[in-house]
Amino acid sequence: MLFRSGKRLTDLHLGKEALTYQTTFDTPGSNIIEKVNYSNETVSINKIQTFENIPKQIWDFHVGGYQVLEKWLKSRKGRTLEGSDIEQFLKIVEIIRETLSLMQEIDTVPFLPQKQKDTVNPVPNTLHPNEPYTT
Repeated sequence: MLFRSGKRLTDLHLGKEALTYQTTFDTPGSNIIEKVNYSNETVSINKIQTFENIPKQIWDFHVGGYQVLEKWLKSRKGRTLEGSDIEQFLKIVEIIRETLSLMQEIDTVPFLPQKQKDTVNPVPNTLHPNEPYTT
């Protein structure tokens, strides 16, 4: 199971997996990012246009200390989103959605059976061999 989850996660992040978009961007408008705001699973980029169906856990997803979706949009403030930009944003949303799901699956995998956990010897203190090992 861990191997399959890891492979799928890798394929997602390398763009090798087909995605079905659950997020929409349907309202016609200028496509200019004026102000980014998140509320009730909706991200507005200007007074008219919004990305819909972005759950809070996806919006709040961080990598390297950055909130991914907010950072992506705010770094394009003042720009007009082209079709390829919108497509890329929708892909990022779905990759995060799938990543969160896979993270939950991976978190349920027991890495060592309980019996082995109880019998594993501590690693000897190789940095300071004259001092006792403490955990």
